[in-house]
Amino acid sequence: MAHQGMADDGFLFDRVAIVGLGLIGSSLAWRLTGRSPAGASWTGPRLAGEVIGHDADPTHLARAAELGFVDRAEADIAAAVAARPSGRRDRA
Repeated sequence: MAHQGMADDGFLFDRVAIVGLGLIGSSLAWRLTGRSPAGASWTGPRLAGEVIGHDADPTHLARAAELGFVDRAEADIAAAVAARPSGRRDRA
């Protein structure tokens, strides 16, 4: 049984953009993707269909992508919050 408010594909959120991948942003990304950081003993359900990360510091952005806690890393904030990757459907 799907949780009230869940999208048709089973995720609580279709797409989430995280602006700032410091301690709080990266922690949120870990939880939304259902992945756990190295050494953590927990994993959980994936809550978002796509997690997009943006950070003004290119080093933080590259590290987020390298660690895999965002599905897509965007250097351009407008692209992070507005663009849809090709092939994804828009919700009505």
